Amino acid sequence: TKDQLLNSLFKNELKHNPFSYLFKRELFLRNDIFFPEDINYGEDYATIYKFFDSVKEGKVVNERLYKYVQRTSSATHKPRVKYAQDDLQVSREILRYFENTDYCSGAQNYVIPRLITALSIAARTNASNSKILVQEVETEIKSLSRTNHQLRKYLTSNLRLKVYLNNAGLLKYIYYYK
Repeated sequence: TKDQLLNSLFKNELKHNPFSYLFKRELFLRNDIFFPEDINYGEDYATIYKFFDSVKEGKVVNERLYKYVQRTSSATHKPRVKYAQDDLQVSREILRYFENTDYCSGAQNYVIPRLITALSIAARTNASNSKILVQEVETEIKSLSRTNHQLRKYLTSNLRLKVYLNNAGLLKYIYYYK
C-alpha cells in the first residue's frame, strides 16, 4: 500500500533511486510528477517520494534484474557546493510536502541522512559560501532531531551517532579533515 511504500522509504528500506523501480508513465503524467531540471544532484531524491505518495499500491521484487554501473565521472564523486544546496532545498521541500500529515515524522527522519550528506559535501568544498551553508545544514539537522523523538525507529545507530556529533558541533570537523 501507499503507507507501506512511504514508511519503507522513510526507514531507508526502499531507496529513492529510480533505477530500482519500474513505473507506469501515466502515474507520473496524471499526478504532474517530473524530475526537476534545476537540480543537478539528487533529482531522484526530489521526485520518488511524490511518486510513492501518488500510488495506491506497489509490489517489491527482491530479484536483481540488471547490473548497475557507477561511472568515476559521476556527480557523487565530485563534491560541489551546488550539490549541498540542492540537498538542503529538496529536503525542505519534502518537509513542506508532508507537513501536517501522518507522514510528517517519517519525512523528518528521511531527510536527515541527506542533510548529513549535504553537510559532508559543503564541509569538503572551498567555496566562499560553504561555511554559511555548513551552519545552515547543521541548524536544520539540530532542529529536526530535537523535535522528532522517533530517531531510533527510522535511523541506524551510525546515523544517530552522526546526528549526536552534529548537535555537539563536531561532525563538520570530521568532514573538514577527511
